[in-house]
Amino acid sequence: MYTMSVSFRPSPGGLAAAGLRQRANGLQPLREHHRGIKRGPAARFVGNHLDVCAPHLVAARGLIFAGDCQDVRAIQASTGSVAWQAEIQDFASGPEVLGSMLFVGSHDGVVALDAKTGEGLWLTELRSHIFRMTVGEGRVFILGGHGLIWALKASTGRLLWTGVLPTTPQSDPAVRQGVVYVGTPARSVVALDASTGRELWKAQTPGKVFSTPVVGGGSVYVGANNGRLYAFAASTGLPLWLRRLANLPLNREPALAGGVLYVSTAVFEGGDFVTALTASNGRVLWSARVGDFGNPAPSVANGVVYQASGDRNLYALDARTGRMLSSFPTHKGMVTSPVVVNGMVFLSSDQLYAFSLR
Repeated sequence: MYTMSVSFRPSPGGLAAAGLRQRANGLQPLREHHRGIKRGPAARFVGNHLDVCAPHLVAARGLIFAGDCQDVRAIQASTGSVAWQAEIQDFASGPEVLGSMLFVGSHDGVVALDAKTGEGLWLTELRSHIFRMTVGEGRVFILGGHGLIWALKASTGRLLWTGVLPTTPQSDPAVRQGVVYVGTPARSVVALDASTGRELWKAQTPGKVFSTPVVGGGSVYVGANNGRLYAFAASTGLPLWLRRLANLPLNREPALAGGVLYVSTAVFEGGDFVTALTASNGRVLWSARVGDFGNPAPSVANGVVYQASGDRNLYALDARTGRMLSSFPTHKGMVTSPVVVNGMVFLSSDQLYAFSLR
């Protein structure tokens, strides 16, 4: 049984403490959500604990949306105060934002909320375990058990179509210009018509695909568990190039900016790296060591690559050269990709961190 309730929490004003500036051009920690942190030199903010069941943050309209095991929360980006909180039983995927709406998946359904207030708008029960979800072009695309994929109309929750993939994907789909791209553990990338669900093409990869496809410049890029990055023509699925980057799986989606792909890679007994490649031909431009213990996907903004690390650090690299600009300890290994918005970087483990770039 799926239930939803919305409760509003007052802003815990007056709890902010002064942060410590790392270097003149470095990162300044601004806010930290975590119950029980004592005030002192290392304290940033005392707020509500976040149990991270779905390691995913999204920013929109001055808010950071984060999900835990039983609810989704909207947090004011500028202050760290909780704007609203909605209880979601069996939280499974999301949150995702499209326009003024927020979408969250449970184990057997999808709920739409007003992103500003948290008010429930609609609920569609799918009666199947939900694994992944994305939104785009007026639709919500959901991946479920046994390879099922659904498309819902975002404004109403009405079911538009249902399809079946070769196996259950383990990463989010991507949607661009009327096409849904899905990587599968069946060693393939599948492209579907976003309006009908009809298969447009399927490309084989020697490795299982656990990373979310990235689409740009007429190409689709995916990493596979054989340590290789593949590029396909977005319109036809024809292979363009492949590059072996690591001897461990590439399970994180690349970041694409300015015709360059930035990939989180790992080498057995050799550490973790961010590797930059030319998107058109896969030529490696640079590779920089960024800790150990597994990293989420990198993010790029304003010529800087931000990489959260399992070694309890946030790294900032020059996007053109890979030179280390700064780093700052996060006390715990991070599970989300950094979200960069309005001069701030947000990321989380079981805590929500915010760093000021100004």
